[in-house]
Amino acid sequence: SFFRFLFPSFFSFWILFEPHSSLSWLSWYRARLLHPIIPNPPHLFALLAHKMASPTLLHHTTDASPEAIQERQARVQRRLGSLMDDKRRMYGVDKATLDMQVAEKARIREMERAREALYDEQVVRLDKECVRREEEVRQLRRQRAKEVAEFRTTQQGHHTTREYDLNLPKRARPPSGSANSGPAEPLGPASMQVFDGEDIVQEERWKLQKEQLASWAKEQVLEKDQRKFKLLQEKEEFAERAQQANLLAAAQEVELARRRRGLAVEVSQFNRDLSETQRVRSLRDRYREQQANMREIQLALDSDLLTETKDASLNATDPRRYRPDGMKGFLPEQTQAILDEQELQRQQREADKAAAKAEEKAWALAQHQQWRAATLLERAKERQKKAKAAALNGQHREQATSQAQAKAWEASVFANDVKSEFHDRFGSSLR
Repeated sequence: SFFRFLFPSFFSFWILFEPHSSLSWLSWYRARLLHPIIPNPPHLFALLAHKMASPTLLHHTTDASPEAIQERQARVQRRLGSLMDDKRRMYGVDKATLDMQVAEKARIREMERAREALYDEQVVRLDKECVRREEEVRQLRRQRAKEVAEFRTTQQGHHTTREYDLNLPKRARPPSGSANSGPAEPLGPASMQVFDGEDIVQEERWKLQKEQLASWAKEQVLEKDQRKFKLLQEKEEFAERAQQANLLAAAQEVELARRRRGLAVEVSQFNRDLSETQRVRSLRDRYREQQANMREIQLALDSDLLTETKDASLNATDPRRYRPDGMKGFLPEQTQAILDEQELQRQQREADKAAAKAEEKAWALAQHQQWRAATLLERAKERQKKAKAAALNGQHREQATSQAQAKAWEASVFANDVKSEFHDRFGSSLR
């Protein structure tokens, strides 16, 4: 296929101008199969190839002058050149197929272009969505930073600290000589009566504290009322939704019960129809079976096919003889052959049963032997285990006996009990 598509003209015209072939219809079809550009009417090419293969046939034409021969040869060479030129030769080109291939390639390119455009559009859309979400995040962060800065500016100023009045410069302090705000007029020597820690603005502070407590209490009452109202509203909404859900569930239950009743009625009606159909069918089948049985009985009694009638079995020429084809039974040798076959089958069946029984017995014996071997092995393992346990117990008893003897020996040799002789030595003199 590769060489055929690489050199189409060579393969086509090699078959067309083969020197030792006459290019019949079979060779033309063969060339047509190799390459579709072979023209449909093969007579001109056959004549041309035949003339190219045997130039001596040119002398059999009507005009055999040298000028005519040269003119014909020149015309044949020009025509051959036009045929061998792929750009000039257009005979046999399947334009519809080529157009179809071009259209298919264009359609594939268009599909690829549309798919790439769709991918690009999706990428652009995703990029825009990402940009929008990033912008939202930046705005939220800016808003939060702005709120934090505003709260710090309004609620966390330097003047709200507890040591604000201690850190004030001298020019910003109150004109009073005390640490707290005192009277506006300058004080004399009697100002010494203002001791450290004395609260001069106690009344004003108490008033401000009471106002602040009252405002806090009002805010707490308002917040409590709002919470109560919100809780009551939520309870009412929940009760309303629960009532709606209950109504919807009740309606669904009613609809479900109605559909179930309808389905039960339909099933009951279908079962009744089915039972009636089955009853009618069984009656019809029973009637047909009875008719068939009666027909069979009638045929068995009266039919010439199943029974031997004297009128049908007698010979027409000799009433003393019977017709061979009128006999309905078996010959003695046929009956004996059937009995022999049955006996053979019975013997074969008995032999199969005996073989199966022997095989089953052998299998049972093998299983019993396996079980016996397994039992003996288990018993041997148990005996070994008991022997090992007895040996281990003997070792333990020997170890216990040796340990008891060692303890008794140690107690008897290293006895350090304090006796009366030790105490009698106190209070006595050796002099």
